[in-house]
Amino acid sequence: MLVITVWIFDSPEGAGRAAQVLAGFGPQLRDGLLGTAVVSWGPHDGRPRVLAYGDARDDLLERPFWAVALGLLFSVPLLGAALAHAASGSTAPLAEVGVSETFMNRIRDELVPGTSGFFALLRAEAPQPWQANVREWCSHELTTEVSGVQETALQELFCS
Repeated sequence: MLVITVWIFDSPEGAGRAAQVLAGFGPQLRDGLLGTAVVSWGPHDGRPRVLAYGDARDDLLERPFWAVALGLLFSVPLLGAALAHAASGSTAPLAEVGVSETFMNRIRDELVPGTSGFFALLRAEAPQPWQANVREWCSHELTTEVSGVQETALQELFCS
């Protein structure tokens, strides 16, 4: 089973600090971490900045999941092509893989100008010791579970 977690921070820099905390842990302590993304929204910016974090396999533009999920959340113009191709402008493919419209709306409600979010796709059974460090200073944590069947659908949708 997979878990998608979004930690919301009260500043545009908070999620970047979370990414730095994660980088401080060795690769063996990050087992089960399948991908991350950082979203930073300055208080006077019209839209958020979406940044990839991690090695090349986690690169935002090479990982259709992040491109579609974050594109649907914020309609980021750079992700428009990936969004249109993979999801046809609808969140339906994400609902089929465990990311409900309710979860998406909760993220939209929490991640607003002047905040940031650290997104992580994790294996539920793998210990994540770095999470305690991040939880200490985030303002809010949003989580959704992806069942085994939904994980298979996720892989078919984004990895084929």
